[in-house]
Amino acid sequence: MELPDVPGRRRRLAGMERRCRPVVVERPYNQQWYVLPTDSGWAEIVNRNSGQCLSVNGGSTSAGASLVQYPCIGQNNQQWYFTGGTANLGGQSGQLWSRSSYLLADVAGASSDAGATIDQWNWNGGNNQNWTFTNAIG
Repeated sequence: MELPDVPGRRRRLAGMERRCRPVVVERPYNQQWYVLPTDSGWAEIVNRNSGQCLSVNGGSTSAGASLVQYPCIGQNNQQWYFTGGTANLGGQSGQLWSRSSYLLADVAGASSDAGATIDQWNWNGGNNQNWTFTNAIG
């Protein structure tokens, strides 16, 4: 049985067969990021679709400044420290600290809405500041 297409994702079910087959969910490239180490545990986080780096907008050091993707130029506002692990990050959760401001990547207002703003904010212990890395497929 084939489910209707969901934009950016593909799902398949095996129907009513005796064998169970997994549901396949593919994330589009704009939701996939590479972690490229720079130095001393810091890294650039590069979007697979655009090739641009996760950046603090305008190099701001203020809480509430939005995060954007911007061409990678090696500035401190494009470097992040992940507290969840240092080797294979697959399955690891933790915080992303900005090298330029020492503030954390944060889902603004702890929103769970699609398209919510991602900004930098002071540590508050909330789940809106936890990020989980998984290994990309393909």
